[in-house]
Amino acid sequence: MLSGLKVLVTGASSGIGRSSASVLAAHGATVFGTGRNEAALKECTFLSGYAVASLTDENAAEQVVNSAVEKMGGLTTVVNCAGVLQGGAMGTVGLDNFHYNFSANVQAVFEVMQHSIPHLKKEKENSPSIVNISSVNGKQAFAGCATYCAR
Repeated sequence: MLSGLKVLVTGASSGIGRSSASVLAAHGATVFGTGRNEAALKECTFLSGYAVASLTDENAAEQVVNSAVEKMGGLTTVVNCAGVLQGGAMGTVGLDNFHYNFSANVQAVFEVMQHSIPHLKKEKENSPSIVNISSVNGKQAFAGCATYCAR
């Protein structure tokens, strides 16, 4: 059903990212994953390749996108699932908490999209797409995670 799709999934080593990558591959997509946990990525035998990276590191998003394109011979789809939650109530956390949550959950998503779009524009057969997975905290804030809920 998804044959011909070349998909980059961020956060593929666990949770929603891993499940998304598995389902996409089971339906015929070629899937390249990225995550911070190499042992978990190695267990994902459904991946056509992977890159161990923290997308908050400088140039990591560009390197991951380039690795995915090189391994799969192009890119039709990006599924941004990577995310972190460093908790803390307002008044107890510092700006470092804010920067960590935003760099991982907002800036990294932007950078992955920014570096993917030139490759997606080259796609002729399959409609290129970007899917950004978000948290329920975008609609409903929870106690103890002030900077995470602010995104």
